[in-house]
Amino acid sequence: MPTDPVCGMDVSEEKGFASEYGKTKFHFCSYSCQSEFERNPDQYARPFEPLTVNEIMSTEVDAVESGSSALEVSKLMSSKRRGCVLVQEGGSYVGIITERDLVGKVLAENLSPASLKAADVMTAPLIAVAPEAAVEEASKTMSRYSIRRLPVVKDGILLGLVTVADIAMQMAKEKQFKDHRLNALAKYCVSPGTPPYG
Repeated sequence: MPTDPVCGMDVSEEKGFASEYGKTKFHFCSYSCQSEFERNPDQYARPFEPLTVNEIMSTEVDAVESGSSALEVSKLMSSKRRGCVLVQEGGSYVGIITERDLVGKVLAENLSPASLKAADVMTAPLIAVAPEAAVEEASKTMSRYSIRRLPVVKDGILLGLVTVADIAMQMAKEKQFKDHRLNALAKYCVSPGTPPYG
């Protein structure tokens, strides 16, 4: 199956759009990708090499022990401005705690965060991705499991974290930050002096 040179998605030859450049026929998943290609053919006509997760992931990842209290987890996430932390048990990563977990499993249930353990509120099992995986593969995994964050793991070693915002930031860069929808997803401030929000 051919790959769209603009967005990197697989394209059905029957359903997609097509353009020829030189002696090569390119296929596109949408008219907007085809139009973008025709505006900048030299940029996209090179052999397409999928971007990999390790090129866009963050290496700043925090972890807590499964016996830590939900209150300790909340304070750590707040002080470090993190959207999630990983949960360790016996030297292995066994789960993840996100803002959604704290809101849905603690606040919404009117429970005391001091009385709950990380193991009580974490999402498990942990879904991870390899560093050499294509960004497209990571985004499909996020979509499949309805998640926004993926730990990056190789041979049992945590290397980083890739998020929806990381993917959106990469796409926004490719569009030279002219797509305001991608900028919003990436939390990119186009106006100097505008403070970012969490």
